[in-house]
Amino acid sequence: MSTPHTRFTVVDLGHQLGTREARRFAVWDHTVSRFWKINGHQTWLRIGDLIADFAAVWPDAAKFYEVHRAQRDALAEQAFALGFPTGDES
Repeated sequence: MSTPHTRFTVVDLGHQLGTREARRFAVWDHTVSRFWKINGHQTWLRIGDLIADFAAVWPDAAKFYEVHRAQRDALAEQAFALGFPTGDES
């Protein structure tokens, strides 16, 4: 779960979006108490999709590079721990 220094938490939505929907995850932003959107998406099936969305909005300013990458990696680790596929599977 979240610690005081954690801004984002991956939330397993399971199949809540509909009976025919595949299992999905979302990202909860503790700062504003809302689910987070990146690159127009709010839920993901695979970790690779989340990482691709991060890459699509890569910050231009070098000072944000490390924070952006750290957020991406922390969210990918949380999603992997919940059992979501990486997207590399054939």
